Amino acid sequence: TEAPTQAPTVAPTQKPTEAPTTKAPEPTTKAPEVKYELSVQGLAWENASGSSDLKEGDAVKFTALLYNNTGDDIPAGQAIGFKAVIDGSTTVKNEAYTGGLKAGETVKVTATTTWTAGYGGHTVVATATGDSQSSVTKKFNVGRKSANVTRVTGGYDLVVTDIEYDKNTVNAGDHLVFTATVMNAGDTDIPAGTVIGYQLQVDGNTSDIRWCDTYSSGLKAGASIKLTCNSGSNGINYWSATNGTHTITAWVDDVNRLPNEVNENNNSTGITLVVPSAGLIENPDTPDDLDNIVIDPGKVTISSSVKIEGYQISTTLGGSRVVGSVEPTINNKAVKNWGFIYAVTKAGNATFDVSDDDMVVGTTSKYVTALESTPIGTAENVKFGSSDTATYFVRTT
Repeated sequence: TEAPTQAPTVAPTQKPTEAPTTKAPEPTTKAPEVKYELSVQGLAWENASGSSDLKEGDAVKFTALLYNNTGDDIPAGQAIGFKAVIDGSTTVKNEAYTGGLKAGETVKVTATTTWTAGYGGHTVVATATGDSQSSVTKKFNVGRKSANVTRVTGGYDLVVTDIEYDKNTVNAGDHLVFTATVMNAGDTDIPAGTVIGYQLQVDGNTSDIRWCDTYSSGLKAGASIKLTCNSGSNGINYWSATNGTHTITAWVDDVNRLPNEVNENNNSTGITLVVPSAGLIENPDTPDDLDNIVIDPGKVTISSSVKIEGYQISTTLGGSRVVGSVEPTINNKAVKNWGFIYAVTKAGNATFDVSDDDMVVGTTSKYVTALESTPIGTAENVKFGSSDTATYFVRTT
């Protein structure tokens, strides 16, 4: 009997395990950056005593009134502020105000650093945080700080209370003639007949000095007299200015013609003179009253999101080309149209009065026209400025 044939055992086929399908993430759209439009509506300044009558050496603080031009509130925690640049070189600022600012409202912000005042006229330009094109410019003066005089008893006492010179604007090479104001701070008159003179030094140089030795008419107790240098080394009564910061010192009774002064140790005083210097400004500006500035919501405000990037003028071709840029959103609203506004302010010898308020779409000024940009004028894939998000457009006339 044959053994039954046994069917071979077949290992069960195992279905391979499939890797789970991972769905590709949906592309995300980056939210547009929120930009806040700020403008400086006023600027004030004061010294440590709270006075705007500035003197050389004062520590001056600047305060700006900031206005939120944006259609939305600036939330607390968002840093805003301003910077003020004095004479194009020294900057004071406060760009860390985080108290928030509602749309259409203002806030006073004071710079966290101070500026040390120097004698003469100065120009300050204050600009709000960011790429703002709106600024406030002020011109102001800093005067000389008068010497502190202590009246004494028991005789006469000569002190120099001021030093001045005969030019407002000073440049290298100018010949400066100095005048010192001399006061008798004692309680006794100086009789006529004795010369009241002084020596004038520049930067402590005693080998090249100027002096005054012509006054001998006496000086009553408490009175002052202005004395101008009449001579000097090599017979020259002036100093030829050189660039830099200099110390000018006047020393009254330098040869001790009046030996019986109450105090011989207070006969000299000095001032700082910077060359070149602009001198004092005629009709300077005054600080703004920041508590009483009325904001006109209809006033044209220049947005930092719209710029003129550059222009060309060709007298050969008789035309011009202007390049502008605009961000995709302004005041957190999408921009739909853009272009240029042109104004004619002069033709031949005739001039025409055009203000910022005239430079708007729909203006009634016959000297202003608004030209909307077309697709032909839009620069595709070309970057004419610093922004990576702006649309650049060109118009040739």
